[in-house]
Amino acid sequence: MIRKHAVVFTLMLFQMLTMNPTHGQDPVLWWKFDTITNGTLTEEISRQQDIVKGYHRLVDGVKGKALKLDGYTTRVIRGAARIPDFSDGLSIEAWIALQALPWNWSGIVSQGGNIIQPKTPGPEYEHKIFFGVDAHGHLGFKLNINRQLYECVSEEKLPLLKWSHAAATFDPSKGMKIYINGELSAELEVQGTLKSDGGSDLLLGMNIQKLGPVGSERQASADIQSKMVLYGLLDEIKMYHQPLSGDHIKDSYQADKSSELQELTWNKMPSGPEILPDRFDGFYTRLTYTDEWETPRRESDHPDILIHFDKLPVRFIFWRGTNYGGAWVAENGLWMGDQSVERSNAGKSPMGCSEHMSDKQLRYGNVRIIEKNDARIVVQWRYAIADIIYDIFGTNIGTVNHTGEGWGEWADEYYYIYPDGVSTRHQTLWTEFLSHEFQETIVLNHPGTYPEDNIEMDALTLANMNGDHRTYSWKNDIELMREARLKGGFSEPEKPNIQIVNLKSQYKPFIIFEPNPEISPFNPNSIRPGYSHFPWWNHWPVGQLPNDGRRAFGPDRASHSSLSQSVEGSEVIHNMGDGSYEVVTLVGMTDQPAASLAMLARSWNNAPELSVQSNDFNASGHLKKERAFIISNNNEAPASEVKFTLSATENSPVVNPSFVIKNWGDADVELTVNDEKLSRGDSFRYGFRKTLQ
Repeated sequence: MIRKHAVVFTLMLFQMLTMNPTHGQDPVLWWKFDTITNGTLTEEISRQQDIVKGYHRLVDGVKGKALKLDGYTTRVIRGAARIPDFSDGLSIEAWIALQALPWNWSGIVSQGGNIIQPKTPGPEYEHKIFFGVDAHGHLGFKLNINRQLYECVSEEKLPLLKWSHAAATFDPSKGMKIYINGELSAELEVQGTLKSDGGSDLLLGMNIQKLGPVGSERQASADIQSKMVLYGLLDEIKMYHQPLSGDHIKDSYQADKSSELQELTWNKMPSGPEILPDRFDGFYTRLTYTDEWETPRRESDHPDILIHFDKLPVRFIFWRGTNYGGAWVAENGLWMGDQSVERSNAGKSPMGCSEHMSDKQLRYGNVRIIEKNDARIVVQWRYAIADIIYDIFGTNIGTVNHTGEGWGEWADEYYYIYPDGVSTRHQTLWTEFLSHEFQETIVLNHPGTYPEDNIEMDALTLANMNGDHRTYSWKNDIELMREARLKGGFSEPEKPNIQIVNLKSQYKPFIIFEPNPEISPFNPNSIRPGYSHFPWWNHWPVGQLPNDGRRAFGPDRASHSSLSQSVEGSEVIHNMGDGSYEVVTLVGMTDQPAASLAMLARSWNNAPELSVQSNDFNASGHLKKERAFIISNNNEAPASEVKFTLSATENSPVVNPSFVIKNWGDADVELTVNDEKLSRGDSFRYGFRKTLQ
C-alpha cells in the first residue's frame, strides 16, 4: 500500500511539473522599472539597488511603468560583483519599443569581458554577454563561448514605435536562439561554456562598447567612438541562468501581448503654436523638441527666434535643432533649410567638414534680432567654421590673419526680412584662403517621413531673369545631373539664377542669386537606390553624435536631403579686400510659378535708378544686402518732407520697394505715390529704427 501511494504521488508531481513550465525556471534578475528613486532602481529578485545614469523618465509600459531612454546617455548599471554565474546557460527576455533605429549596436543587456586596447579614455571591453539591436533594427545575441565571440542575428527587424517581445537563449549543448514575439527568429549551433570569470558591470540600455555610427561617410566620423544607447522604451527585463524553452518564451509573450498595440508617436520638429497673432512679427522663444533632447541642454528660456507673417501662412525660424541655420516652414509644416558657409574642399579639417552642422552643442553659434518693426525684421546669425571636435578652422594650423593669430574662420549672416515673405541673406566669411561652399539647398524631413513624402519627384525648377525655366526630375534626369556636375552647373535654362524647390506644399521656397551663380545638382552618387530617390542623411538636424555625414537607413529620425549647390568658385563671391568675402541672395517662399520670380529678380539685381528732388536729402542708391533704397537727411534737424523718383523699366521693375531714410527723426509718416495718398496698412508699412546716433 505504501509503495502504491508513493507511485501515485510521484505521478501527480510529474503532472504538476509538466503543467507548469515556469517551475524551476524563475529569473535570477528582473527589472520592472516601476519606480526609480534618487537615481536608483530596485532589482526584483535580490531587492538590491542598481544605479540609473543619464536622462531617464518613467512612462506607461507593458506592466506598470517602462524606462524611456534618450539614445545618448541612459543606462542602468549592475555592479560586476552582483552578476550571477551563467556558465550553465542563459536566457534573456525584454519588452522593447524603438523610437528610432540605433546609430550602431545598442544593448538591451550588455556586459564586457576582457579589457582590450582602448580607443578612447577609459577601459574598452570585448563582449562577454550582449543582447541588443543594430542600426537596421535586427536583434543580435553575442556571447563569449570557449573564449571566442559568437554572434547570432535575426533576419527580422523590430518595428519602430510599437512594443516587441525580444528573447534570447543559450544552451551549452545546443547553441544560441533569438525569439521575436514568441517566434524563433534566428539560431546558431555552437557547443561550449559561457565565459564565467571576470567581466565588467552589466548595462541595461547601453552597449558596453563605444562604437562609431554605421553609415558614416567619412572615416574621421566613423572613427570617433561614442556611447551606443537605445532610443525608446524598455520594460520587464529578465535574465535566467538556464536556457528557456520556446514554449516558455511563447507563453511569456502571450501573457502580455495585449500591450503590443501600445505605440510611441513620431517626434516632430517644432515651429511654434498653430495659431499666431495676425501681424508681421518676430519673437525670441523656445521651440521645444522632445524632453530627452531638451533636458541635457544648457540654455536660457528664449534661445530660438520665430518670424511669422500676417498675409502669408509661412514662418521663418532660427532653431537650435538646425544649429540656428534659418529654416522656412510652409503652410502644411514642411521645412526648408540651407547650408552655412562650409570649408569642404582643399585644406579642410582632418576631421571632415567645418560648418554650422558640426557645432552640435552650439558652442559658437548665436542668433539675435537686430531690428524689428512693421516694415522689416533684421536677424543676425554668427557662427564659427568648426569641425565635429569643435576645432575652429584656422586656430590649430599656425595661420595668422589680419586681426591676429588664432582667430580662425568665422561667419556672420544678416537676414533683412520683409512682410512679403522675401528676405535677403547677406553672408560674410573671414578666412585666410577661400575654399568654401556658401550655399546648399537642403530639405528637412520630420521623423516618420521619407524625402519622397516631402519633395516632388520633379524637385527643382530653375529660371533666369527672362522668365525661361526648366524643372528637373530626381526620377528621370539623374544622368543629366551627372553631366551638369561635370560641366560646372545646369545649362538649362540659359544662365539660371532663380531656384524653386518643389515641396509638396502650396508655398515653395526659392532663392534668387546674383548673375552666374553656377547652380549644380548635389552629387547624384550620394543617392542610394532602395532607400530614397534623394540623398538622405540624419546626422543633422537634431543629432548630437560627433558626425558630419551619416546616411539614413529609415525615416526614424529628423533628417535632411540635399538637392543642389551653388556659388562655390563663382563670380557672385565678392572679395572685400580686408580678409573677408561676401555673398548676397534673396530667399523666401512663394505660391507663384518660377517665371513670376523673374520680375523680382530683375528688381533686385537691376534695381531702378533712384533720384531725390529734395535739396536736404541725397540718395545712396539700392543696397542689395538690405533690398532697400538708402536716402539720407543731410541736416541735423528732423525731416519734414522728401520727394524722390524711381525710374522703372521692364529690365528694372519695381516690386515691393523698401526705403531706409536716415536721420528722419520721430515724426509720423505720410506717403503719396503718383499724387495718390496711401494709407498705412497691407500695402504701406513703416517703422522707426533707433540707434545710438
